Amino acid sequence: MPRTATRTRARRANLPQSEALLNFCRHCETIYEPASSPIQDVCPNCAETRYTRCDHCGTFRLTEETLTTSESCVLCRSCADARTYTCGHCGQLHETELHPPAIAHNGREICEECLPNYSRCECCGRLFRTSDTRETESGRYCWSCSSYDNGQSIQSYYFKPAPIFRDDPESEPTGLYLGVELEMDDGDADAAATRISSMYGNDFLYFKHDGSLADGCELVTHPMSPEYMYVPKRIKKMLVTSPWQPPSSRKKRILHRLVDGRNLKNALIWIISTQYNCNR
Repeated sequence: MPRTATRTRARRANLPQSEALLNFCRHCETIYEPASSPIQDVCPNCAETRYTRCDHCGTFRLTEETLTTSESCVLCRSCADARTYTCGHCGQLHETELHPPAIAHNGREICEECLPNYSRCECCGRLFRTSDTRETESGRYCWSCSSYDNGQSIQSYYFKPAPIFRDDPESEPTGLYLGVELEMDDGDADAAATRISSMYGNDFLYFKHDGSLADGCELVTHPMSPEYMYVPKRIKKMLVTSPWQPPSSRKKRILHRLVDGRNLKNALIWIISTQYNCNR
């Protein structure tokens, strides 16, 4: 092969490929010049009528795939997910940075414009619609906590006070907290709950109704660290404050078993059983 022909072919192979002079629109199949449209494979007319530019990242998206905030800011879905929230009361889309939300008791985010329709329960501290709260002499409470304010020993099933965390002062906090829930049925639950609450205080435990119990309630403790729960002297102090006095030899065996086992749950079970025995 002549050397001249080889050089000619090499020069042709190294020539830069030119861009297409014309293109077809993916929507209307119109032929258009690529340089005339900001979106690849979309003609200028479809780009103007079908697409919207995100005000944050600048990308073009189909208009039906964009979202508009309360400040008339147009965002693509990715930017909207990262920068906005939908108010659980009015349903408007707000930018989190411009309108920081408040969190209601059900986890919904509430914008500042709708916040006057809500009130915070003075017992559990959660945010409720004002219509779902009750005004009492001592303040405003949600319906679950209002019974607590009325002095009832057994609260509603939905009652959830602000948790009181307990750590052992002699141990380093680990961030792990546990609680005990015990169901008690039969007998005079109100009387037993009243006595137990008076002995140990509502800041340590409380009682709730439970639909699975025919004639009883559920004892719930506030969260405690394992170190706080399993201190023998603390469990023993709880047990000896019980007004029920079995024969001294039997009580000594019970205390020895419960304290040595370091089992707070068993201790609470024993306390409950003593209170029911007070009714018999």
